[in-house]
Amino acid sequence: MRDEDFSEFIECFGEPTHRTLVPESGFEKWKNLLPPVLLEYWRNEEWSSYADGLI
Repeated sequence: MRDEDFSEFIECFGEPTHRTLVPESGFEKWKNLLPPVLLEYWRNEEWSSYADGLI
């Protein structure tokens, strides 16, 4: 489920135009360096492109 902030992002930039599954090693590599909310976005949304690859 998308939180309010991410829902607003989707309103501005649209749904993903490309997705790549995040390997479990990606979560392990970044878990102590990135905010937990970003890792949660990755779990739910995968690594995605928005606005036809601009973001």
